[in-house]
Order: sequence, then structure tokens, then C-alpha cells
Amino acid sequence: MAQARGILRHGLGALLLVFLWSGFGFVGLLQGTRADGAWLPPIRLSQSLADSIQPAIAATSDGHVHVVWEQDHVLYHTFRGTSGWSAPARITPGASATLAAGHDGYLHLAYLCEFEGFQRVFYCEWNGTQWSCPTMVSAWGANAGEPRIAADGAGRVAIIWVSREAGAPPNTYSPLHYATTESGLRSDLPLLAGGTLIKGRHPTLAYGPDGALYAAWEARDAGEAAPEICYAVQSEGQWSDGWFCVSYAADVPCTQPDMAIDPGGRICLVWQEGAEGTGGPADVVFDGPHHPYTEALLSAVPTIDGGGRDRIKLEGEIPSAASPPSGCVFHTRCPRKLGAICEETEPPLAEVEPVYETLPGWSGNISGCRNFGELPREAQEYVKTVERLIGAPIRIVSLGPDRNATILR
Repeated sequence: MAQARGILRHGLGALLLVFLWSGFGFVGLLQGTRADGAWLPPIRLSQSLADSIQPAIAATSDGHVHVVWEQDHVLYHTFRGTSGWSAPARITPGASATLAAGHDGYLHLAYLCEFEGFQRVFYCEWNGTQWSCPTMVSAWGANAGEPRIAADGAGRVAIIWVSREAGAPPNTYSPLHYATTESGLRSDLPLLAGGTLIKGRHPTLAYGPDGALYAAWEARDAGEAAPEICYAVQSEGQWSDGWFCVSYAADVPCTQPDMAIDPGGRICLVWQEGAEGTGGPADVVFDGPHHPYTEALLSAVPTIDGGGRDRIKLEGEIPSAASPPSGCVFHTRCPRKLGAICEETEPPLAEVEPVYETLPGWSGNISGCRNFGELPREAQEYVKTVERLIGAPIRIVSLGPDRNATILR
């Protein structure tokens, strides 16, 4: 099973894709190139049988393509030059690597590493032949998370991350901190817009063509039901007087923002909008049981050996995120629609896998569908029969290991 993790357009026009491949007892890191409309055979970049995770990809101005990934809590690096891909080389202990390339040929890396009991943000750079010594960026006393890095043509570098109090759950909306080369990359600064400390998750950032620094994040105000996507701008070392909401989707969750600059110098901001269907650790989500939408997405994933899958083609009206339909937002296209219950009642999020003790704060695989994509047909008929008998909708809230549904009125 392949999971895409990074994509970029190379200077020669080829499209490069880095993805994870699960199989044969390990997760491999591979690279695919699309030229003239066809994907070339993938190349395995990691050479170890140990799990290779969280790859990042970037291309420097000298035409080299670089990939960094985590393997057994250590970061590794390979790059493609004129003679092909280099042998993977160990960089440093770390995790959650993020890459940015400046126009000066330098490659910039930010990552997480535990130091003196706290997760810290570290930075180092590649000058074309070797990596510099790591520099600690985030301050002592808080756990850093979700780092992102940006660089521009003038040699400026900026890093943003979430600064969580010790013991805070990973999904907590926490203060955003940043550091730039102008203030010294060792300067851990809180992001203040309009004099207000910004709190959020999943931060991202990019430099504009005029040198302004744009930051975006997922935010949730007190009392608000759904998260929003907000941004602020720093110009000449000063952040804007306030922050701005760009998602404008009332009561619709907006999450996971990402930002880039197009060739015309425009700032492009994208995010995920809509209710969660299936969430959980990657292997659990990919192995199922699935929300019907997740099932349809996975049916379109190409296989490593080129073999075919039973493709699920969705039909029907695409729901509007700004004005979603009643009940399950996916019922207008769902191939497993049960009837009125899907049209009238919003399905609950339900746990369909055991709690993963190795992931604190995570409650297994969550699916927002009554049949979870694998409910046996006889169980579906039973649901409809019970609904007719009691004259009211019912909810399936879990599937046990024996595949028996627990049904609540």
C-alpha cells in the first residue's frame, strides 16, 4: 500500500513524488517521476529493512533533488545528482523533518529531537557537500511540535512550530512560536498579531516575493464549534495588527493548511474542509474497516506492481462545503447508503479498533459512518428491519472483533 507524502515540480519539468510503501515487513521510501504523461518505475531510496517514515522532499537551485526521512529515530538524507541517487547518509537523531531550498543552493532542514526532557526544534543546512552542526531553535520549558520551514531567494530562513506545555495532549491548540534568520535562529519568539498571542495547530509558512513572511494555521476560538484557517503577515520584522480568517465556512471544520508560492508570486493557501470520515494510525486507516469515502479513495491508489484494483467510482451530486446536506454529508454520493437514516441524522464518530496504548491520547480508528464500509449485507438488512419495526432511526456505534454490530436506538 502506497501513501503519498511529498511532491514537487523539478526544474527540468518532471514531476517528482515521494511516498511510503508498506509491504514485505517494512515501509520503504520510494520516488516516482512523471515525464511525458507516464510514471517511470519507482525507485527505492531507503536501503534498510527498518521502518522509513515522514519523508520530506525539496529541490535546490543546482538541480539536485533531496529527500530526508526518519528511520529508527534518526534522520537520513539522499539526493539525486548527475550520476543518480546518492547512498543514504545519516544526518542526526531526530523526527518530523521539514525541508526548504533557497536560491543560493543551500538546503535548510528543521526537525524535532528530545533534549533535556523536552521535544525541541533543531536546524541545520546542507551546503552542497555536507550538513552543518545542528542548532537548537526552540527554548527550554515546553514541548515543540509540528515544525515547518521556509526559505527565500535572499537567504532568509523562517521556522514555525507549536509550543505545548509539558503534559499537554498532541492535539491541543497551543501557542505558535517562530524564529527567523533576521532575529537569529536561536531566538524563540511567540507569534503575536495585533498584540495577541496566537494559538493553533498545523502551522505553515512561506515567503512572499517582496520578502514578507506569511504564516497560516488551524485555529478554534472559544465557543466555536469548528476550527478555522487563519493567517498573519510579517513585514520588516513586524507582524500585522491582527490575523485574518480565510476559510469562511461556518460550522464546517477547516484543518491541515498548507501554503506555497506560485511562479507568478501569488501566495496559495489550501486546506481540508469538511467533517472527518476516517482517522487513525496510517496502517489502521489503510487496512480498514473504512468509511465509504475513504474506501473509494483507496480504491484509486495505484499498486507498486501495476496490478489493478476494484475501482469504486462515485456518482451523484458533490455536496457543498458551505451548505452541506442534512444527515451524513456524504449521503448524496455514498454507494453504501442505508436510507432515510443517512439523509436525516448525522452519524457519530465511533471507535472501530482497540485503543492504541502506544499513542497517548489516541482512541484507535475513528469512522463517521454507520456501516463503516464493511458491514455485512445481512446486518444492513437487519438495520432496515429494526428501523421499520420501531419507526425511528438507529445508530451502529461499533464493530467488534467478531464483526457483530452494537446497535443503539
